Amino acid sequence: MESDTLRVYDQAAAAYDAEPNSVLFTETAAVLALLDLRKGDALLDAACGTGKYVREGLKGGADCVGLDFSREMLALAAAKCPGARFVRHDLMSPPLPFAGGAFGKIILAHALWHLAGVAALFAEFARLLGPGGRLVVTVTHPEAAFKRFEYRREDCPGGDEIDISKERRRYTLGEITAAALSAGLRPAAAETIQVDERLRPVLTEESYARVRGTPLILALRFDKP
Repeated sequence: MESDTLRVYDQAAAAYDAEPNSVLFTETAAVLALLDLRKGDALLDAACGTGKYVREGLKGGADCVGLDFSREMLALAAAKCPGARFVRHDLMSPPLPFAGGAFGKIILAHALWHLAGVAALFAEFARLLGPGGRLVVTVTHPEAAFKRFEYRREDCPGGDEIDISKERRRYTLGEITAAALSAGLRPAAAETIQVDERLRPVLTEESYARVRGTPLILALRFDKP
């Protein structure tokens, strides 16, 4: 669990929600539509960070649990989400500390790129979902052109700069789908979220003109029969 990635997220926690990170706010509406949260749903926000989707779930009357490996992120999430339960655990250390069939909905938002062995992780998610359960995963789109992004102000957390490039992976749709299928989950929806007007405030005008309409995020839904 002690890794450079963990250090980055512990360090970034205090400013995380205030940073103009383009992937944090453009996907929300699409993810909520895929999750289709209902009152009484049991939701697991895996790698919950500061609790973004836990907060959304609570608004709709869901019974929410947030899981993350960062103590600092979890402390902020707990303060922002009264009524939810939070658990510290590393996604790459199965089994996750929940009973089989404990959840009807699971969200894994922008954490997959830090993880290896996704087949084992998806098998664990399948164990945690009850019949008819739903898993929604978001990842950076494999064709996202981040090298062409130029921000109006620095888009990185404060503190010492830490290189986590060796701990980042960009999975293809085929690789993610194969992991889900091997776990017994059925692909149900795939949505490409593009760069649009929502990113104009954080990008320079020149950069926005170059990348407008290009793929940004891949949002996927898998169902448990």
